[in-house]
Amino acid sequence: MSIKENHKFQYYSNLENSNHNNQTFGSNQSPTISSNNREDVDAIKRNIEIVTKHLKPYVSRILDQILQNIPTNARIICEYIIAEQNEINIKESTKETKIKRIAHLSKHFQHQKTFCDMTKDDILDYLNSLRKSSTEDPTHRSIGTWNARQMLFLKFFRWLYNPQEPDNRRRDTPDCMKGIKQLPRKEKSPYKPEDMWSAEEHAIFLKYCPFPRDRCYHSMANDTSARPHEILNLKIKDVKFKISSEGIQYAEVTVNGKTGPRTLPLIDCIPYLKEWLLSHPYGNIQDSWLFISLSDKNGLTCKNNNNSSVNNTKPITIPQLSVNGLLKRYKIQYRNLFHKFLEDKEVPEVDKSLIRNILTKPLNLYILRHSALTEKSKIVKEHILRSHAGWSITSKMPQRYIHYFGNESSRSILKAKGIIKEGEDFAQNILRSRQCPNCNEPNKQGSKFCIKCRMVLTYDSYSQVRDEDKQKIDKLEIDMSLLKEGMNRIFLLIQHNPILAHAKPEVLSEIIKANS
Repeated sequence: MSIKENHKFQYYSNLENSNHNNQTFGSNQSPTISSNNREDVDAIKRNIEIVTKHLKPYVSRILDQILQNIPTNARIICEYIIAEQNEINIKESTKETKIKRIAHLSKHFQHQKTFCDMTKDDILDYLNSLRKSSTEDPTHRSIGTWNARQMLFLKFFRWLYNPQEPDNRRRDTPDCMKGIKQLPRKEKSPYKPEDMWSAEEHAIFLKYCPFPRDRCYHSMANDTSARPHEILNLKIKDVKFKISSEGIQYAEVTVNGKTGPRTLPLIDCIPYLKEWLLSHPYGNIQDSWLFISLSDKNGLTCKNNNNSSVNNTKPITIPQLSVNGLLKRYKIQYRNLFHKFLEDKEVPEVDKSLIRNILTKPLNLYILRHSALTEKSKIVKEHILRSHAGWSITSKMPQRYIHYFGNESSRSILKAKGIIKEGEDFAQNILRSRQCPNCNEPNKQGSKFCIKCRMVLTYDSYSQVRDEDKQKIDKLEIDMSLLKEGMNRIFLLIQHNPILAHAKPEVLSEIIKANS
């Protein structure tokens, strides 16, 4: 054992020895903590409060469970997260992920083995438990899980055996992690080309999705290609509407990602964005989350700047839509909803075929980012794509996200056979907003009338309006003819009996009915 490894055991020896001497572990039995160890346990509880202060409640419960079974591991996890916070200022979401993954390693051994006692065989036993057969996992996502955990554990155990070394790059690899390498994987992405959303499928989703908020998110995800949390962290004030020199309306948002803030244009999603802002419960509060949840208890507290009778100085809590909350809608609610459309006789067969395609895809949030980046990779160069996606210059992520090569060969064959024409790109046009020729307001592709000035946008709409006007004129002419006929009958009755000129209208009506 090296000097640094020996130092590690000294670092945790007091608490660890106390655990071995005073605790007995069973499936339903909590450890007994001696009075000598009470002070250490109280210190661990304080660390748990510090580490989980801004995290979701379940994270604290995970650490509390470990504390009840094996306090040493709870202390190590807390001190590691604090060290990470001091060294690289990790985000709250990263804290949650690291705590869950490291806690899962402890749980794998029923919380009966400290991290200090884990050997290379123990860690390999855990990593191998993550493997799945090719039948269960045809795209080998479990290999990606193995590699992600290997990277996390390598950094964690390097810190554990070298806690006094401030530079992570200079920490030695302990024996328990030596020789545990990343596994090769043929698939660059967990998704297959057929998992990607086409423009037609996006259009069908937007057509049948009943909620303005979710239509706005879906179209914005396709427009920006941003990560789910980057979109959900936007506030209303982050959306800046602009008009180009050609009079075309668009918008821009600045999102904060792994590589820092970046500005993204909003083009095709403008109609859905405006539709959602009009129905947003807190649309007049600029500090409100753009995407809110009406069910979440945790929210953003801010001042109400709405010009209403509400006290403007009274803070209100605005609940933010979470990634898990939106993911649940896609994976459960929309899957069930779209299954019902297949049984609806009013839904055209063409639409049903596209709905069937959607139901075969993984309905999650990241597939929208994959699909959007795949489409944009056809029209922009790689360095621009990296900037748009929020990737660093050395990132290998483009290899995982670009899936269009198979589709390109297919399109080339279709063009050669004359099935599609050169330059024909129906997919790009189907999601493009329809510009009003009168006021330049962006409208949904299927809109017949401008949402702002009500001008007709298509020839079919014009014909429909003309037919409706003709029907109104015909009905008006019939009504006028009946009115004229009724007046003539009244005048004729008055001529025969002048006293009826002073009769009430309802009396005249009864006389006319009697003489009819």
